[in-house]
Amino acid sequence: MARSERMKAVDALDSIFSKYIRLRDSNKNGYCKCVTCSKEAFWTKDGMQAGHFQTRTKYSTRWDEKNVHAQCAGCNMVNGGQQYVHGIEIDKRYGEGTADNIVRLSNNTKKFSTFELREMIAHYKEEVLRMMKEKGL
Repeated sequence: MARSERMKAVDALDSIFSKYIRLRDSNKNGYCKCVTCSKEAFWTKDGMQAGHFQTRTKYSTRWDEKNVHAQCAGCNMVNGGQQYVHGIEIDKRYGEGTADNIVRLSNNTKKFSTFELREMIAHYKEEVLRMMKEKGL
């Protein structure tokens, strides 16, 4: 069965958003620290991923920038995301109660239109290009 245009847009947004998160969380040399264990790796290599505090299945926070951070594959995939530690780090970065607010937001129902998804794709493509240029990558 062919994937719908909307699901293709979701896939494209996931891909560019992951690049955005890993670049955002990288230093000027392109190295990221895992949000939960502090392992360092180049933003494109060594299993660095965009780890979600609240699961990607919750569309209301799937592309929420405060919900997603660079995370090593070990923490994200093998260790189930280290949600508790991730939440503590979110509160350190954005202020006490932010993780609780993300949990509340994640329980809202949100369905993005294909148009909205395409707008977000365009936005994050621009951001990725800007950051790559800014960091000389």
